[in-house]
Amino acid sequence: MASFKTGIDMRDGAVAKALGAPKNPLAVFTLEKIRSASPAALEPNAPVDIVAEGTFELKGVRKSITVPARITYVPKGGPFSRMRPGNFVRLTAQFDFKLEDYGVERNGPVLPLQVGDTAHVTVTVLASDASAEEMKTYRDNAIKYMGKARG
Repeated sequence: MASFKTGIDMRDGAVAKALGAPKNPLAVFTLEKIRSASPAALEPNAPVDIVAEGTFELKGVRKSITVPARITYVPKGGPFSRMRPGNFVRLTAQFDFKLEDYGVERNGPVLPLQVGDTAHVTVTVLASDASAEEMKTYRDNAIKYMGKARG
């Protein structure tokens, strides 16, 4: 929760606190089922739009939600392979939720003016079937090229 970005660095800490980051550091979506998919199977480089049902938990509150998402299978061997090893599945999703539904209060003199009553969430996931050895080689080369990440 502390890593959420609002677009204004000075506001990020107040929002993280309002979202309950100190006590509940994670927001969790648990997929329960795929309601629909169009088409029904993944083909290389052809996005599939799905509607997923699951539970979203924030600040200790759990609620059922429906989330539209797009999944794309990206096979090994294309231009993407130069950046990362393995075959990939890429998932992107966006959804909105009312802050008050999860017990988030917009208190203080400034936060109610700067933060609306609805949050917009964008999620991007990239999964690979690369072996542990392939990933180690990738990370080692990335460190050599870009330097070790700080933090």
